[in-house]
Amino acid sequence: MTSFDGKNSLGGSVGTEGATFIEAAANSDDPRASDAGRALMRFFNERTNGQRLLTREDFSPVDIKPYLPNVLLTDIKYGTDGKVCDAVVRLMGSSAANFYGEYTGRSVLEHPSRSGQRFIQAVQRAVDNRCAVISHIREADPYRPFLRAVTCVVPITEDGENIVQTLVHVQLYTHLDEEFEEPTFTLHPPKL
Repeated sequence: MTSFDGKNSLGGSVGTEGATFIEAAANSDDPRASDAGRALMRFFNERTNGQRLLTREDFSPVDIKPYLPNVLLTDIKYGTDGKVCDAVVRLMGSSAANFYGEYTGRSVLEHPSRSGQRFIQAVQRAVDNRCAVISHIREADPYRPFLRAVTCVVPITEDGENIVQTLVHVQLYTHLDEEFEEPTFTLHPPKL
């Protein structure tokens, strides 16, 4: 399922895949986002005056240089039903590539983990709500310790209406970092 009711988050235990939480950001200071995710949302909010969707003309790589190692830029693919069916990685920062493997030019669904499907779910949520989406994932990997990933998915439009790309910041945490806690509250942002 790739479409979600804006009133409910995707959550719960999914076995060895870990716990997942995907929900629209309440605002640019949403405490569920990583520090970097909040900084990026605030920057993009300033560029758009909080009144419209982000466009590629609103920023350049130089503007977000400190965050680039953890950033992905993806091109969204829609199915005949109008729902997000895939995303192709256009740009992948070095830290993200070191962790997930290099996927520039490839579909997120090609990744051997469930991360591609969860990514599609987060993108669909961003499209449905027309705002940034925050995702928390706790995952066990047989080759790595438990980890937590906190992502911030920001939709990008070319024409002010149709969302064609996403800018994604991925913040990875190891088991040595603070304990993962599933959010226990639901916030609903206003639609643009």
